[in-house]
Amino acid sequence: MSENKNNRWFYKFTEKNILDYKVKEKDHIKIVTRLNPNFPQKIKLFQQLFPNCKMTKYEPEKDKEKTIKYNWDLTPYNNVGIGDSYNFISFIIIHEEYLNELFDIIKNNFNYTIKKNSKFNYTLKIETEKIERGIWKSNRSFNLTIKFPIAILSFGRYNDYGRTHKLLTKLKIQHYLFVEPFEYEFYHKWYSNEYCELIKANEDLHLKNMGSTPMRNYILNYFKNSYERVWMLDDNIKCYKRLYRGVKNEIQDTEIFTSIENYISRYDNVGIASHNFNPAVREGGCRNVICKNSKCYSSLLIPTFTDIQFNHKHQEDNFISIEYICKGYTNLCFNHILYDKNTSGKDGGGNTKFIYKKEQGDIGRKERFDYSFETAEKLINLGEIKLKEEKTLNNFILHKPSKDEFWHCEFQYQFLENFDKNDVILKENVKTEYKYSLYLDKKQQTKEETEEQTEEETEEETEEETEKETEEEDLMKLSKEELINIIKKLRSSNEEHPYKIVIPSYDRVETLKNKTLKMLERQGIDKKLIYIFVANDEEYKKYKSEFNDYNIVKGVIGLLQQIKFIENYFNEGDYLVRIEDDIESIFKKIHSKKDYPNKITRKQLSETEEINLNQFIINGFRLLKEHKLNLFGINKTQNAFMMGDGYSTDLRLIEGCFNGFINKRYDLIVCNDDNYTLEDLERTIVYFKNDGGVLRFNDISYITMYKAEGGISSNIENRNLKINENTKKLNDIYSKYGNIKPNKRQNGEWFELNRFAKN
Repeated sequence: MSENKNNRWFYKFTEKNILDYKVKEKDHIKIVTRLNPNFPQKIKLFQQLFPNCKMTKYEPEKDKEKTIKYNWDLTPYNNVGIGDSYNFISFIIIHEEYLNELFDIIKNNFNYTIKKNSKFNYTLKIETEKIERGIWKSNRSFNLTIKFPIAILSFGRYNDYGRTHKLLTKLKIQHYLFVEPFEYEFYHKWYSNEYCELIKANEDLHLKNMGSTPMRNYILNYFKNSYERVWMLDDNIKCYKRLYRGVKNEIQDTEIFTSIENYISRYDNVGIASHNFNPAVREGGCRNVICKNSKCYSSLLIPTFTDIQFNHKHQEDNFISIEYICKGYTNLCFNHILYDKNTSGKDGGGNTKFIYKKEQGDIGRKERFDYSFETAEKLINLGEIKLKEEKTLNNFILHKPSKDEFWHCEFQYQFLENFDKNDVILKENVKTEYKYSLYLDKKQQTKEETEEQTEEETEEETEEETEKETEEEDLMKLSKEELINIIKKLRSSNEEHPYKIVIPSYDRVETLKNKTLKMLERQGIDKKLIYIFVANDEEYKKYKSEFNDYNIVKGVIGLLQQIKFIENYFNEGDYLVRIEDDIESIFKKIHSKKDYPNKITRKQLSETEEINLNQFIINGFRLLKEHKLNLFGINKTQNAFMMGDGYSTDLRLIEGCFNGFINKRYDLIVCNDDNYTLEDLERTIVYFKNDGGVLRFNDISYITMYKAEGGISSNIENRNLKINENTKKLNDIYSKYGNIKPNKRQNGEWFELNRFAKN
């Protein structure tokens, strides 16, 4: 209910203040007050304490939530006459100097809650009734049969962020988990197969640089010949909540899905159906049980019988929802049960890095924002999006910054030409049978922001502490051998961060801060995994004062000596990633000639994007184990057009700027303390000679600053002469692995590896 002259009153305002009052001015405080009509004596007391007070009561219209109009007779739905919309509403206008005085009166006479919404706005609730919290469950002895398959599309969430799989497993609901080949092994170790079938896509679809769209279409095609529809769920859904009597409580039953399936089975011309998003529906208000011809997202029941598929990198759910409406179908978004998850881009994995680019200053959101306007304009001009008469692009899509996201836009579905035209068509001879079996288990309350939640969380913490003490007692009873076996299993199962990053650095605090560490922070790499190796006490103090949150290790001066020190510092067999201190970005070329043999341009072949570094490193070590090798690296060529595809295991240079290795402590012969130029070249040969190959990602490279001041090699004079010296030595000792070629850039010679060399 909005503020008006019938519910607005002024506390200790002068007549002039009242005459000068303007609703939107910030020279006053507004207190939106809700008084419970079930306590008439308290309302009377309020009127006695504040004689000039005004209040009005909301009077709901008939069939406010459209349950009769839409023939809703499934999961009971009624929020009319309950909660905030049931209260008397009073707007108190007050100056800040009198605020404490007013609140003291309230505190001394009423049960109340006060919430400060902003510096100029409060919400006051008087005599609020206790909200019944719990979990909706069924007293059936069996689960209702879900008609259509449930598919979860997942990327980079074989961890705590993969909440949907965990939820459905907990609810004992059969489902499919769709993943890409390069992550299949990680998911295979993580997931539970009790109620889930893990499906490996036929290719790594994220390489198409189209967000989740390729995987969504893969799922549609997977079920196209078997089912008329498929449930398509995001992978980070925490729970589902039922809205009933103005309160949202978690629901744990197959009715989450069967209620929607049963309803749409009665109608023709249904497009996409979905649950609504929990944060979009507030408690205490009335809502239509179904929103027709609106956006459907994240928890979709989508047809497979049409030719409509996902086509867009950004806003794919919006644009496919719009396409269904424009082609005459009726979308149905249901409010009786809501899905709950974090807003897009907040959880790790998924689209967080590649689409939203969270660590890069929201540039992904800006890209999505621009894409939304440009694509909508294009589709309107093509006639694929048809708007109502006299409505334009500027009416249809609006820039609406939110608290969490400045680059947020909103589509105005009501301006679509078919918004009021499309409707579902009731089938003939439809049988409607529904037996209500849900009950609210008040012993299992959900985590809401109430005093009950705090008490519940305290109880949960106590239970967790008791469980922890019991586990500790059980561990103390184990033998030494049994404990060792447990530790070994834990170590072998730790696949998410099985590596440490080592950075040799000398006299380049600012470079390290602004380049490599900035890149690692942007990539979300845990600081505990990062070890910075410095040369002496003076350097240690300098680096420690600047990078106290990182592991700073005092090593030795000189590149070769420092690398040896690092190898001995860690255990043999440890997974280590060596990065120089001036790396700005690790990137991947987006397109390949083999994917587009007839229509790829040079410009497209030159396009790049920053990789997900954590996933890349994990994949690198996985491939080392698979190929029984110990060293991997990336291409030294920074021109994407000149880069190769995929990875190779023949003899190609693994640069010292960035590489990953399983610590073997192999000795070098040519490079020594006096001359360690071409150290990475000899190291490549030594690993190849010992292991039978080295792993190089030919489509991935880096951006660096070669001529930065300082550096661990800054004390080497006559570098070009030393390169020529070591080139000759390499040729003398490793001639079967390469040969000398002229090096025009350095006016000397270079030892070029023979990629076809054999041991």
